Amino acid sequence: MYLIIRITQGVTAMKQQSIDNQLIESGAIKLTIKEYSEAFGVSDTTTRTRVREQQVQAYKQNNKWLIEVDRNEIPSPVVSSDNQLISESDTLTKLLDAKEQQIAQLEATISHLKVRLDQADERSERQDAIIMKQTLMISGKGASIWQRLRDLFGGVEART
Repeated sequence: MYLIIRITQGVTAMKQQSIDNQLIESGAIKLTIKEYSEAFGVSDTTTRTRVREQQVQAYKQNNKWLIEVDRNEIPSPVVSSDNQLISESDTLTKLLDAKEQQIAQLEATISHLKVRLDQADERSERQDAIIMKQTLMISGKGASIWQRLRDLFGGVEART
């Protein structure tokens, strides 16, 4: 009985070796669940789901799942990283452009508000001067009309 089991195991191993050689010749490789997950950028759970739902070719060997994958189907980690960096770079460039536009708009708003503040200051100074002259006119009620006019116009004398 022992001999039959050993012969069966030997035949099974030879068949597996034959399958392995065919896989190597055809460009297919065997990956563990962890290796497949890393190569395709998915979680172990996703890989196990794919095996369970037979979305990938897999078989169990020595209590380990091995997934058969064509070498050409495996994404290059460098290309994936490069694409990710390019994508992140594009996103950052767009964000910087948006910030620069926002800064330019804010600077234009600040400039406009400064002009309006200067205009308001000038208007306030004119109003203060008018109020001062009117106050002087009221306070000088006892003065003659000519003195009040002179005070009103700042002492400008008519030339004759």
